[in-house]
Amino acid sequence: MIIIWQGFGFLGLLIPFLMSLIAQLATDSIYEKGFYSGHPLISVAVLFISAAVVWLVGVKLNSGPSRLLVDPKTGQQFDFKKKHTMFWIPLQWFSTVVAALALLVAFK
Repeated sequence: MIIIWQGFGFLGLLIPFLMSLIAQLATDSIYEKGFYSGHPLISVAVLFISAAVVWLVGVKLNSGPSRLLVDPKTGQQFDFKKKHTMFWIPLQWFSTVVAALALLVAFK
């Protein structure tokens, strides 16, 4: 599988992965081994929380300042802005993919 991102778009996959890993290690160490995999609602909650985190990070990163350049010959203006995307989806909107994954896990 090919993963395509621009800027810090890779955080759209990294944040849910790391949050799920930390949640699994924490619940399995606090309770018994296999507790996280035995209780799928924990993973659903973690995925929804990570979707919110991805949304906030995406809004923060994609709301940065832009650079306005003017072509001296035509006078046409070009607005250049740094993009943070995952699979050509802006990072804040990629959080809906993470939330959809949470719903898929919930109704599986």
